[in-house]
Amino acid sequence: MDAEFVLADPAVGLDTAARTVHTASGRALRADAVIAATARGMGLEVTMAGPQPAPMASQIGPSVASLLAELHTERGVRLRLGAGVSHLSGHRGRVTGVCLDTGELLPADVVVVAIGAAPVTEWLTDSGLRADNGLVCDSRTGELSRQEAAQMGCCC
Repeated sequence: MDAEFVLADPAVGLDTAARTVHTASGRALRADAVIAATARGMGLEVTMAGPQPAPMASQIGPSVASLLAELHTERGVRLRLGAGVSHLSGHRGRVTGVCLDTGELLPADVVVVAIGAAPVTEWLTDSGLRADNGLVCDSRTGELSRQEAAQMGCCC
């Protein structure tokens, strides 16, 4: 994913008038982390929020996710993690803020929402391929349990 491409899309509305960008997700995806870092690098105020304890905790584990949280914080990204988003506020068809389920209102000119997806692997049951929340690959080579099979797609 090219975060600069996403943020430059006219549909996103990120222009010189935008001051604050808010990313929100239920699963803290790689997209949140990349877009937050890119927007912050563009000089915008950025907040990441969601119910997860740290960015990408379910994908990379708590130890590495806490390091990622530190990295974002050191670079000026505000983290409001551990609280879900209840709704967006707006005025005259434009977003003005993000309301957390704690009652906190975060001002925002632009909101990026990444909802993620859960792997559907039931159809692999009789395939001979190992599946555990996705296809299981050799950690060194990336090979699957059957040589005649290949996989592709996002790993996080």
